[in-house]
Order: sequence, then structure tokens, then C-alpha cells
Amino acid sequence: MASWADQFKAAKKEMQQAFEKAEAEENRKIKETDEAKELSPWLRRVGCIPHLASIDSEDDEPEFRPLYVLTKAQQLAMQTVRDKIGAFQEWKEEQAKSVEGEDCDEDEGFDDGEDGEGVEGVKGAAEEVDEGFKDEMSKETKWMQQIQQEVLRFCITLLDHPLQDNEYQSPIISGLAVLMIKGDKGWHDAKDFTTKYSAVIKLARLMVVQEAYEQRQEQIRTYQSEMTEVEARKKATSYYWLVKQFVAQFTTMAHGGRDPTPMQWIY
Repeated sequence: MASWADQFKAAKKEMQQAFEKAEAEENRKIKETDEAKELSPWLRRVGCIPHLASIDSEDDEPEFRPLYVLTKAQQLAMQTVRDKIGAFQEWKEEQAKSVEGEDCDEDEGFDDGEDGEGVEGVKGAAEEVDEGFKDEMSKETKWMQQIQQEVLRFCITLLDHPLQDNEYQSPIISGLAVLMIKGDKGWHDAKDFTTKYSAVIKLARLMVVQEAYEQRQEQIRTYQSEMTEVEARKKATSYYWLVKQFVAQFTTMAHGGRDPTPMQWIY
């Protein structure tokens, strides 16, 4: 049987080995974390780190300080969206008050429907309610279409943002910089982030097509006040030329002395 001293030495040796193993494991984790957080050449090239340096992740009550800078066109488009939404909300409130007033009137003149006239009256009232509901839904749909059009116009101004002194003044590029953060694990690499770039590009193309459609329809409506629909459609700019104009303006590489745009920066 080993003596107490030998047992103590063996236990001490085991403790030392366990400590060294734990320390090695911790050092390995720290190294892996540092490597994950280390800036890749791609991150250095895109330059998003200095742009996000002013954000304090430990600030419990951060003050809203946008890192981007809106152009005058973007500010006007955003204000138009807000005004349109505000007008829609006022319309909804008026509709709600109107319905409440009609409900009170109906309660005061309620008929139990025991005679034929009462039954017919209830049916007629029900039909009027259905017609009124359909009319209200139609107006609400028109309101939503107008709001969607203004939101689209605002998005188009974001795409048509000239990049001059600092590309991160663009809301699109500033937002992409935030998406590069990989939680507490560092940063996304170029391979991981390609899918996000691809999604932004596809969405931009869809918005370009939709804006071309909206502009042509708007031209047709304007011309129809002076000519027939057939003539108006012939005179309005075609979808092809509208899309070609937008593509050349802010979805392909800049040329002719123009400043680049966010989509061109992504490419």
C-alpha cells in the first residue's frame, strides 16, 4: 500500500495535469475566438469597421443617431410617406366614428321584425351595410395602394443615392454594414455575406420593374384626360425604355462622369 506521501504526490500530479489540460483548452478557445474576430482582408476592403465604431453595444438607452445621411430627395420622399400614412389614419378614425354613429341610429329605430315591413326593413338595412362595407374596403384598398406607391418611390431614392465622400452615408450600405456583424462571434466572411448581397440586388431589380410599371400607368392616366386610351398608351413611355433608364441610372456601373450608387458599390 502506498504511503500517504506517495498518495499526496499522485493526487498533486493528477491535479496539475487536469489544470494544464483545462488551461490548454481555454487557450484554444481564446485563440479560435480571436481568429474569428480578426479582420479579414475583405472586411478591411469594405471598410465597415470604422463606420460602426461609434456604436456602443453596452449602452442600455442608446440615443437614435443614424450613421447614414439622407439626401434631400430621400427626406422629401420619407415625409410624403409619413403624410400619406397620417392622412390614412385620420380617414380610418373618421370611418370608425361614422360607423359608431350609424350603430346608435339603428339601435334607436330597431324593429323586432314581427310584421312583413319590419322583415323587409331589416333586409334592406343589411344590404346597405354590405354595400357600405364593400365601398369602405374599396377606399381602404386605394389608400393602401397609394401608400405602397410612396414607399416604393422612397426606396427608389435610396437606390439612386450618389456615393461621393463616404459611401456609408447611404442608408443601404450603412444597413449592410450592420448585417456584417455576426453577433458576439465576430464578423461574417465574404462567402457568408454573398447571400445578403444577392437578396438586396434581387429586391432592387424587382423595385425597378415595379417603378417602371407605376410610372407608365401614371403617364397613361395623365394623357387620357386629353386623348383616348389607345392613343395614351402609344404616347406613354414604354416599359422597356423606363427599365433601361433606371438600370443605367443606378443598377449598372457608373459611366459618363456620374457618381456611383449603392448597387454599383455592391457589384
